[in-house]
Amino acid sequence: MWAANLPEWRLFLVGAAKAGLVLVTINPLLQAAEVEYSLKQGDVRALFFMAQVRHHDCLETMRSLTTPGSHNGEVSSERLPVLRYMCLLGAPPAGLMEQEGWRPTHFREMAAGGAVISDEELHERQASVVPSDPIILMYTSGTTGFPKGARLSHHGLVNNAALIVEWFAPVLARVGQAMQDTRICLLLPFFHVAGVVVGILCPLYAGGTVCPLLAFDPVKALQVVSRERCNTTNAVPTMLMAILQHPDFASYDLSSPPALLLFPSR
Repeated sequence: MWAANLPEWRLFLVGAAKAGLVLVTINPLLQAAEVEYSLKQGDVRALFFMAQVRHHDCLETMRSLTTPGSHNGEVSSERLPVLRYMCLLGAPPAGLMEQEGWRPTHFREMAAGGAVISDEELHERQASVVPSDPIILMYTSGTTGFPKGARLSHHGLVNNAALIVEWFAPVLARVGQAMQDTRICLLLPFFHVAGVVVGILCPLYAGGTVCPLLAFDPVKALQVVSRERCNTTNAVPTMLMAILQHPDFASYDLSSPPALLLFPSR
């Protein structure tokens, strides 16, 4: 998964977990050489990605690394020997879906293709997944070399979310709110473990609501917290300082958030 905080990110995580797939998370801001390393080192068979992130033409990067197959989405690659499939997330580039010739499939097309799978097959596949199975291969920072892939299990992630919710419930109770009333303004990216746990699994576990930013921006964070009446947010210190020091900070109604989850920066 090479994408910013799109709605499809959360759908894909849950779907991959039920199907017993291992999700390799990639920082959407990585450039071509870094993405190629992660795809090759992680033995990635299928890539779900955005056509463009900021000024990086991700679609063109992947076209340069692959050879089109006989059907849309199918690929082969000498540099990425196990990659066989590419699918776009988010809004496709103008005219791409109507053009002749090969193109990646789109998330909607991939999801529609699941109609041929019976409920019995789905139940059988899900029943084969056990808590100790890996669900995510998450790459660490590469400050002393290339990033290393860390395998995270179903049990580890779900247990992490459950413990955070149980720890956080008394904090909200002191201000008269239940966990299902939680409205999280998510500032962290989904590709990060805190984004997965706090932004996806905790709201599912507690029955709360998450309002994710596509990418961090202090003004957008202030707007979302104020407009959506978010009562919880999370941040690394640099994000929090950018919000607190913004010249328009005092002009937003931030009376709703009673709590903050602070994560150390690296």
